[in-house]
Amino acid sequence: RDREDVIYMFLDEARIIAQVNHPNIVQIYDVDEQDGMPYLVMECVRGISLQNLARRMAQRGQQFPVDLVAAVGAQACAGLHAAHEMRDPTGAPLNVVHRDVSPSNLLLSVDGVVKIIDFGVARAKNRLSVTSAGRMKGRAGYLAPETLTDQTLDRRADLFALGVVLYELCTGKPLYERDTDAASMGALLTTKVPSVTTVRPDVPPGMAQILSRVLEIDRKLPPSTAAELGTALYSVAMQTGRFVSAHLVADW
Repeated sequence: RDREDVIYMFLDEARIIAQVNHPNIVQIYDVDEQDGMPYLVMECVRGISLQNLARRMAQRGQQFPVDLVAAVGAQACAGLHAAHEMRDPTGAPLNVVHRDVSPSNLLLSVDGVVKIIDFGVARAKNRLSVTSAGRMKGRAGYLAPETLTDQTLDRRADLFALGVVLYELCTGKPLYERDTDAASMGALLTTKVPSVTTVRPDVPPGMAQILSRVLEIDRKLPPSTAAELGTALYSVAMQTGRFVSAHLVADW
């Protein structure tokens, strides 16, 4: 039974990603099977995950430029929006939610392009596998509040998770992640998020406002779409113009 669930999730990932062709989502070229085991032929990304990149920056005692964080976030939003807007052949929305947006699932290529990976736990209409009751999907430190309170899960859960990632890239410190999943979920429900400027004073007001909105527990207030969030982040990046294109990110 567990093996069947894994295979169904695997095939779901292939079905979801194969339907979207976007530069900020890792592409699937083929799905095949060998000796009863399915496999994907995927785009090879020469680069590094944001998780490993952040670790290297911390080892060097360096901080990410805030406008770079904004530019990277805007690219991630473009990919998420493409996934969120996917429709079936009749034009009906598939209601895709990634559900596992985290630093390890966001790659930065040597060409300066953000690539979203791992749609294996994504929620979408007409998917093959069904989430078991009580089984958590996604990394605990990046779950949206509604994930824990059985509220309706929609695309805003991905925006919240991306907001956590961007906050952590700015500060160099974990926001909700703790030693255990239970502790991480407890932190999500009890931690009042301080303004990013209290942790890093050089963050411009525009970026601080964006992060405050996207991390707001009241889900009616944050940006409702990835496109809206991406536009706001791109405006922050434009203030310096240093990272407004992929090749400038690549040079960094």
